[in-house]
Amino acid sequence: FWRSVGHSYTGFFMEGMLNELASKAKQDPIAYRLALLEPNSRAYNVLERLQTFSNWSSTLPNGHAKGMASVESFGSFVGQTVEAHIEGKRIVVDKVYCVVDCGKLVNPEIVKRQMHSAIIYGLTAALHGELEIKNGQVMNSNFDTYPMISLAETPQIEVEIVASNDTPGGYGEPGLPPLAPALTAALTQLTGKDYHALPIKV
Repeated sequence: FWRSVGHSYTGFFMEGMLNELASKAKQDPIAYRLALLEPNSRAYNVLERLQTFSNWSSTLPNGHAKGMASVESFGSFVGQTVEAHIEGKRIVVDKVYCVVDCGKLVNPEIVKRQMHSAIIYGLTAALHGELEIKNGQVMNSNFDTYPMISLAETPQIEVEIVASNDTPGGYGEPGLPPLAPALTAALTQLTGKDYHALPIKV
């Protein structure tokens, strides 16, 4: 099971589809989503904040690209922007911006740490989360054959929490679902290919 369970793959497919639709419509992906949402709704406000917080309109160096995604899960709203580049066949994630509205909260530092860990977990699933099955048996038995993101691979992560008096939502898992579709959106900018399967291969 993935952290965030069903939201992990449904978020990947739904947000990936929205990014592809925005591209076909030749629209900015954040503007495309904002046009579909009720102004001043929680989802709308998270996207607006993400746009500013991640410096969405800024230009990256050649060979670098950014993508975004936003998923509602467990009563919380999370938007993320991923900046990445490719070195040979290796995907390098440089930075992740994360905006979360999880309703009324007590300890913001715990929320930030949960977002960080969910992003790292999501990145592990997006890049390495693959099982090999032979003769009905799983061949991956430990971390030597089922790798996790290393410290060297871990991107810079910045988190902003939206102040809210809404009903408290989850924050242990909602940080994961936007990661993979935001990353594939960035990779599409670099390769011109759409990605519909995980783990991601370039």
